[in-house]
Amino acid sequence: MSAWYILNALGLYQVTVGDPSFSIGRPIVDKAILKVSENGFFIINILNNTKENKYVSKVLLNGKEMEHKQISYFSIQAGSELTIYMTAKR
Repeated sequence: MSAWYILNALGLYQVTVGDPSFSIGRPIVDKAILKVSENGFFIINILNNTKENKYVSKVLLNGKEMEHKQISYFSIQAGSELTIYMTAKR
């Protein structure tokens, strides 16, 4: 249960158990840095994260806009930077 809460707080939600992908949703933190390997980190930056801005407007992975609001476990494990932009409009 605690792992689910931590992932959800980071804006990540594993929809299907056993599927190595996570939907990107509303995080409650503004930034997180996770050590994923001996030399690598997974960094999450959330921009415009306010009470009113509760929708994800766009997501960048390593500076490139993602077509879908999903990230694979392998992208996280490889060490990457995820930037989530929040907005008040759906």
